[in-house]
Amino acid sequence: MRLFALLIVSVLLGACAASTGQEQANASTKPGEPVPMDTRHEITIVVPNVGTDTAYLAYYQGATQYLKDTTVGHDGTFVFAGDEPLPPGMYLAVFPPANRYFDFIVNRDQTFTLRTDTADFAGNMKVEGSEENQVFYDHIAYLAAQRAKATPLNGQLQGLAEGSPEREAVQKQLEAINEEVMAERKRLKTERSDLLAARILTGSDGPEVPDPPADADEYWGYRYYKGHFFDYLDLSDEGLMRSPIMERKITEYLDNLTAQHPDSLIEAVDLLIEKARPNDETFRYLVSTLVNKYAEKANELMGMDGVYLHIVEKYYASGQAWWLDEEQLADLITKAEKLSPIIIGRPGLDFTITDVNGQPQSLYGVKADWIILYFWDYDCGRCKKVTPELAKLFPTYKNRGVQLFTVNINGDNEVWKEKLKEYGLMDAGGIHTSDPYRKSGFDKKYNINSTPKIFILDSNHIIRYKWIGVDQLPEILDRELSKL
Repeated sequence: MRLFALLIVSVLLGACAASTGQEQANASTKPGEPVPMDTRHEITIVVPNVGTDTAYLAYYQGATQYLKDTTVGHDGTFVFAGDEPLPPGMYLAVFPPANRYFDFIVNRDQTFTLRTDTADFAGNMKVEGSEENQVFYDHIAYLAAQRAKATPLNGQLQGLAEGSPEREAVQKQLEAINEEVMAERKRLKTERSDLLAARILTGSDGPEVPDPPADADEYWGYRYYKGHFFDYLDLSDEGLMRSPIMERKITEYLDNLTAQHPDSLIEAVDLLIEKARPNDETFRYLVSTLVNKYAEKANELMGMDGVYLHIVEKYYASGQAWWLDEEQLADLITKAEKLSPIIIGRPGLDFTITDVNGQPQSLYGVKADWIILYFWDYDCGRCKKVTPELAKLFPTYKNRGVQLFTVNINGDNEVWKEKLKEYGLMDAGGIHTSDPYRKSGFDKKYNINSTPKIFILDSNHIIRYKWIGVDQLPEILDRELSKL
């Protein structure tokens, strides 16, 4: 049996070094919930045996940590103070050179003291003047105690036979521990939701799925779980934004609960951003985080650039990204616009180009069930390997409704014609064209800044696959041709 609630101890108190990035943005408390906050902050950290006279104050922005302040202490006492309140969130006291650290909460109370020692930062923590941190560390201690009860019982299970009375007795003890833990976490959610500490401690919890109705299908539980996934985490809560919890929850929702198809992901992205919109800072965080996420995925997974482009068009090009200056915004939009014509599911743009016989050839003039559109440079190292492989592969498919349309993008046309023969393309068949001076505009229409590049278009010239390897062609073509 798994006591998943107990795992939050390791989630909240890991052993890693704090980043030394710079502070990003100061922000106020959550709109709609005005609460009195100290007008300045003074946080005293006492660790008598820490062995250093320097301490860092860092904070979370998603899963990343950023440096906020540095102070010099005396005899293990360190004070972080300032004339402005700190934005709400989870912070870290970090001690170089090993960069050992512990987490704590900053919210309404901004003048408090935390006392502990290096033997066990969390276990020996004493809190003065902060209800948030008292609740935070009390719950961590509670979870650690429950884990201590559960660990030996889980060990006993390994040596007990399935269905034996002894095993059932141990399982009942584990179930009782789990029920107690979940009851305590439910109490935190319902009775102490005013505390950021409670929202951080319980924000990673998933919803409890009730028994399905009589007429439910096999996916009812999944839909319920996904639909209630953010019941205990408010995406417009700045304090949760400055903790690892929100980013982990978003990642799980997008990567594990959402179909990895552009249309499904676009719907999910819009849902999350709208949940964050009531607060300017969380809106900024969600939009920035997701545009970066899918910019990276666009380089890894086919079709993810459609999600990236959607975010740019809907939230940046529409003027909602107030945090970027005109130059930054224009640069982002320009880069995205280059992707727009080659998004999977959109028609590939037509161009007219000269073939090996000096005759004009239009891409839209090609009539086939499937078109392999191949951009190459006869002198590029990778093309020298890929082109002969493509030449060997194409004859298998050319009488099955597939056409090959190659475009040479550089060099001398006479040399290109010789390379067509050398690499086997002339014998393979297909339509072979060249435009080293880019007069046809293919480079802008298909964002060709490197070679080789392979696209697959359907009979209506819709882009169905792009940037694939020649080794992927047989699987794709066999699958699509089997549907005809």
